[in-house]
Amino acid sequence: MTAPNPHMDQPRIVDEDAHRERVSLDQQIRTLTDKLTIGDRPNSLIEHHKGLLKLQDLQEKRRDAFRREVGWEE
Repeated sequence: MTAPNPHMDQPRIVDEDAHRERVSLDQQIRTLTDKLTIGDRPNSLIEHHKGLLKLQDLQEKRRDAFRREVGWEE
């Protein structure tokens, strides 16, 4: 019996530009999430709502970049 391939569960990167974009978006998402949860409290609910909308936008862009990165484009 052969040993399992440790890379089998990891998607193959087919688009390096999309990979770099996804990594950048991951960092932006982490930073904004920290800001919304523990960091600087917004001055108003409107600012908090804008932050949540921005987070949603970043998550959608990250999903699209990941799909391009691994060649799962629709």
